[in-house]
Amino acid sequence: MKKIVVEPNELRILHDIIKVSKKVYELGLTIGKSGNVSGRIRDSIIVIKKTGKSMGKLKPKDFLVVDILDDDIPKGVSSDYIIHREIYLNNPNVKYVLHTHPAKLIKLTLSNEETVIYPKTYEGRVYFGEEIPIVRIEHGKLHKILRKYLDRKFLIEAGHGVYVFSDNLNEMLFLIEELEYLASLSL
Repeated sequence: MKKIVVEPNELRILHDIIKVSKKVYELGLTIGKSGNVSGRIRDSIIVIKKTGKSMGKLKPKDFLVVDILDDDIPKGVSSDYIIHREIYLNNPNVKYVLHTHPAKLIKLTLSNEETVIYPKTYEGRVYFGEEIPIVRIEHGKLHKILRKYLDRKFLIEAGHGVYVFSDNLNEMLFLIEELEYLASLSL
């Protein structure tokens, strides 16, 4: 695996990711060392959180720089690296991927066998439509079905959490907050 140099102008992405990660942690949308985040710094080059690092205490040294065209899985990378990689490879417009474990949303996916959430608020229907899909698949196979969810900008994995992906970090934070709110209304 070749060493990749991050240019000074690319560090802004890393600082923005850290800022949003801390916000997600402060809002309780992920806890402990769970969750992960990545950002595209150029075509096939991303920065991604190392495994075992808290989203609330991230520093630049807690990230790896990875070429997603390299088939090797980097040592120490987030356990969800393959999912991040598939999202980036299948949508060149995605600049960020954020994965959190919002408690109410996870509880909702565990409390029933539904494959959809029906938004109960006007805003929920405006943002997400009449149905929000819940993916019920073995975690190790999730990356194989991602393509059909890329136009939604998020994917809810039953019992595990939510992945959001976009070119805008604020939009991603909004989506996670809104999904957690809708889940709280459905419990």
